[in-house]
Amino acid sequence: MSGENQPQLRASPSAAVPEPSAGARGIDAQSPSRERGSEHWRSVLGGMSPREVLARLLQGDPLELRQVVAARLAQRAYLFDADRVHLRALAHCARYAVRYRGTPAIEIWLAEIVDQALIELLREDVEAEKRGAPVDSEELAALVDLARPLGLEPAAMRRVCLAHNLLREPERQAFHGLVIAGRGLEEVARALGASGVEVARLARRGLEAVLIASGQASEISSRGRKPDAGPALSSLPESSDPNDAQASRAPSADEVQP
Repeated sequence: MSGENQPQLRASPSAAVPEPSAGARGIDAQSPSRERGSEHWRSVLGGMSPREVLARLLQGDPLELRQVVAARLAQRAYLFDADRVHLRALAHCARYAVRYRGTPAIEIWLAEIVDQALIELLREDVEAEKRGAPVDSEELAALVDLARPLGLEPAAMRRVCLAHNLLREPERQAFHGLVIAGRGLEEVARALGASGVEVARLARRGLEAVLIASGQASEISSRGRKPDAGPALSSLPESSDPNDAQASRAPSADEVQP
C-alpha cells in the first residue's frame, strides 16, 4: 500500500516467499469500478470513520471488491478461501480509506489492498502451522472444495495450501493452471509465455511440494514412482531435472519467519 509498511515474510533460500506485486500488475484498466467512473469511490470511501466506510462497503459491494479478490487469487494463483480474503480486504479498505485521495487509480489501490490481505493471511497460516493449531470446523468446511480436485483429504489441505502459497509465483501459476484449473499444457504455456517443458517443470515442483506437505511423498518422481495422489496430480508430466525435488521442498514452519 502506498506509504504503508506492509508485513513481509522471510523464508529459507529453498523457497521464495511471495510479496505484494508492485503496482498490482495485471489489473484490467476496464474493470467494473473504472466503468462506473473514476469518482465513484468518493461516495463509498469518503466517510468520517472506518466504521462508516465499512457499513457502505457491506451494502451491495459497491466497489465490487469480491471481483477484485477473485481476480487476484486467479492472477497470483493462490489457494485461499475467497471469503476469508474478502473479509480481510474489507477491513483494510475501511481502515485505509481515510488516506486514499484517488492515487493510484481505484482498481490498482483495491488490488494492493487484496495483496496486503493475502500476505497477512499467509503470515497467519505460517504461525498457525508453527503452533500446530488444529483446523476448526469452519476452516475445514472451506477446505473441502480446494481438496476435491487434488484428491486429498480436507484435513491435510491447510498444510498443502501453505506449501503451495509459499512457492514462487511461476510455480504456483503453472501448477494451478494444469492441476487446479485443469487446463491443457499448451494453453498454460501460452498464457505464461513459456515453453511446455518449462511449464511442466514448474508444475512438477509445485506437485512435489504439495505431496511433501500432504505426507504422500515418501518416494517422489525422481525415484521413478508417482505417489498415489489422485488423478489430477498423477497426470502431471514427470520432471526431467533430478534437482527439482530438493528445489521444491516446502519450508517447515521453523524455517519461515514473519
